Amino acid sequence: MELPVLKARTAGYKRPYVDDEIVLSRVWAYLLSEIGGKHGRRSAPVYAQCDAGMVPGETTMMRPEDVIMDGAESYLWAPGLRVGVRERVLPLDRFQRHLIERYVPDLDDLDSDAHFTYNARVSNFKYNSAMVSAVGIVNRQRAAVGLHHEDSTASSITTWRAAYTREHCGGPQAALAVSGRTSEENLGAMLRNMVNPKVAREVRKKKRETSGF
Repeated sequence: MELPVLKARTAGYKRPYVDDEIVLSRVWAYLLSEIGGKHGRRSAPVYAQCDAGMVPGETTMMRPEDVIMDGAESYLWAPGLRVGVRERVLPLDRFQRHLIERYVPDLDDLDSDAHFTYNARVSNFKYNSAMVSAVGIVNRQRAAVGLHHEDSTASSITTWRAAYTREHCGGPQAALAVSGRTSEENLGAMLRNMVNPKVAREVRKKKRETSGF
């Protein structure tokens, strides 16, 4: 399946995704889980974890036992990060649960000490390497649907969840809970459109070239 490349929506800003971008991302994650083979069934839950509110790097630290599916209710235990993001419990909606349920049978092939979706290539866990792996998985999905632009990052999915929660599902306190941030000030900073330094430098360079200075 080939999709057109979409134009960036903002000039040099890191921002949360908006709802239609999430719909497009969800469609691709669903296709991965249904027809993407074993690799797709592993990549789709990485998206689902971010869609639920996890930072991409957090997904690499989850274990199979951190997924709780109890009847109609299902949750993820998000481990948090050393700085800035607290551990928390995240509810799964039906879509996120479906992606994870499609992947769970593949866990039978994993070692009992394995992480949930992170496939480590070395025996000792290194967060930086793991984080790069998770970001790469999400970025490949973003590229597949034409959303891999410099005005967003892999975490734009995560920040969309916090923004959506603040707007539609309980206000600032609920958004704090889902994001793991410690204060409304931190949450606001996370959701604010931030200038992309690389793009800003390029804009200044072009202005100098066109002005002759």
